[in-house]
Amino acid sequence: MNEILKAYRTTTNNSTGETPFLLTYGTEAMIPIEIGCPSARVLYFSPQNNEQGLRVNLNLLEESRIAIAMKNKAYRHQATQYHNARVKNMTFKQGDLVLRKLEAMGSRESRGKIAPKWDGPFRVTRVVKANTYHL
Repeated sequence: MNEILKAYRTTTNNSTGETPFLLTYGTEAMIPIEIGCPSARVLYFSPQNNEQGLRVNLNLLEESRIAIAMKNKAYRHQATQYHNARVKNMTFKQGDLVLRKLEAMGSRESRGKIAPKWDGPFRVTRVVKANTYHL
């Protein structure tokens, strides 16, 4: 379980482009394989420079979080546009035959795995407002 959490916290997210560890602590995590390999982070490690670098990262943490929040907002906007471009808007008028989705009526577990997902057909008797109907 610990390895799964470590993998999640050190993997970049699509929405932010950063790791959860960086967003929390203001610096990138060093994974165990990096310690055994002669990487630049290991070769040029200095405790004095490390302390100073961590303080600089903490001072800039709020700015980076704001930049990441803006990037996340742009990502959500792009995902919303992608979804909305593919959604077919359906409107019904009085007298139309429709099916009612059963998930809104109760949990699927109580009905069984192979139970039908839709109920009906029902006739629309009255249009209350947009996307709200009396059956």
